[in-house]
Amino acid sequence: MKICPKCNKEWPDEFMACPLDGTALITKPQQPAGFSLNLGDANAISGGVNMSDNHSVSNNTVNTTTSNVDSHNVITNNITQVEREKTPEELKHEKELAFREECLKVYSNGIMTSEGKRKLDDLRYRLGLDENSANKILSDVAKRSERKSSSLSPVHQITYNNIKTAIIANRLDLVGRLMAQLKAMVQRYSAEEIQFTYYMLQAVLHPKECVAEYESHYEDKYWQTFWSSIAYRRLGNIEKSEILVADVGDKWIDTIPQENVFILASVNALIDKDIDTAKSLFDNIGGEHSPYLSNLATCLYTLMYGDMLSPEELKQMKKDGVFYASNLFAEINSYNLERKRLKEEAEAKRLADEKKRQEEAERLAEEKKKQEEAEAKRIAKEKKRKAEAERIAEESTKQASAITKFDTQLMLPYIDEFGYLRKLDASGLAELKSVLLTAPKNNYQVQFLLGQLYIQENTSASNLRLAYDAIKTASEHGIYVAGAFMAYFYLYGKVVPQDLDEAERRIKIDDDFKKNPIFVQMMVDLYVQKGNAMLADVWKSKLKKFK
Repeated sequence: MKICPKCNKEWPDEFMACPLDGTALITKPQQPAGFSLNLGDANAISGGVNMSDNHSVSNNTVNTTTSNVDSHNVITNNITQVEREKTPEELKHEKELAFREECLKVYSNGIMTSEGKRKLDDLRYRLGLDENSANKILSDVAKRSERKSSSLSPVHQITYNNIKTAIIANRLDLVGRLMAQLKAMVQRYSAEEIQFTYYMLQAVLHPKECVAEYESHYEDKYWQTFWSSIAYRRLGNIEKSEILVADVGDKWIDTIPQENVFILASVNALIDKDIDTAKSLFDNIGGEHSPYLSNLATCLYTLMYGDMLSPEELKQMKKDGVFYASNLFAEINSYNLERKRLKEEAEAKRLADEKKRQEEAERLAEEKKKQEEAEAKRIAKEKKRKAEAERIAEESTKQASAITKFDTQLMLPYIDEFGYLRKLDASGLAELKSVLLTAPKNNYQVQFLLGQLYIQENTSASNLRLAYDAIKTASEHGIYVAGAFMAYFYLYGKVVPQDLDEAERRIKIDDDFKKNPIFVQMMVDLYVQKGNAMLADVWKSKLKKFK
């Protein structure tokens, strides 16, 4: 644990500065195990230490007590205990604590007397505490001991009245000029109306400053917590905002009207543009809320239920809530106007569509007389379509016969015993290519051979793409061996990205791959690339049988 030398609060090790006053934290002094230390004011100054060490043993009882030893060595039962020397930071901290305690005593009645001041000056001198540190402690204690008045002075009452008038009239220029005075009044007076007004203006006009002030506060203040929740919401920190909503409802549950929480939650929901949730929360408000929230509640009602009011009522209620509507809910006003515009546009579109449907109905009625002619034309067209379909079917039958004839008569001389294209020279490839290109496109066996031909011809990018498309088409139309030959493209990364696992799977599609030198060569290359030398050698030995 770490400790704050200013307020003496303990904090976890991960904290670098005190969350309460911003003072740099120091490591908490550790007390040696087995010893008890008693530090008085005099000892804190001189460094003297009293320690005791007691031991007891059953059967043979031994009691040893050592007292009034120096601050360095303690010898007990032949064991030397060495007290850790205090760091300069620890010594300074002890001095500051002693001085702070005396300050609290002097300020116990909230007043600093000349006698008390002399007493503190004498203590600072005896402690050897520097003047800056002492003044800082004295200032902090004085601030915390200050008693706030609940009644405004006549001058400040006039100032506050001017601020209220400026808020009602939405005079932001005047509000801005008077904010410094209002901030000073918050520090001096505990009056609830002052607290409400200051933190409300901070949240509405300066949300970042409102949050920063909340995060550096020393005590829980109702209206600061209330409006800080709204400030967090406006800055997009929904989680922190909701935590403060809970605080508002829980910490002051017995002292502050609970309807305030529903007003707060409704405001936050509107900031989120969640109109439905805001309405459901606002419906729990019956008027039992703090009077300072009346104009805010009025503004909420006009935003959510303004369409239910008469023009005169709406005008008056908008006047009462103009400050909130213009500054806190400006985006919501725009949002509501946009929703209204979209609603009006939707209604206009609905009427236009309805008119269009009526016109369409009239048009259909006008064309009813033409339906018989149209039906007759349709029947005639259908007959023509059927006739064309029969013609195409007949042509397909003839073409299928031609395909069979083509397969048997033209391709057979170019196919080896495994059904693959023979190894051909340039002239043979040219001759076969002229033959294959005359075959029907739906002869997928020809497509498979044509793909092989493109690879044998050359391995340019254009030829590989033609080969891939032809073999893939054949594979997709039932040419079983074409599916196996697709391994070529995955194995060598041609056209498609290299995928050794997919290549292996496709090679094994062909039941005769062990008998085919093309696929045996692929298996050799596959296991070489996979780094499996043993299997590569096995397939190399099988490949030699074909040579």
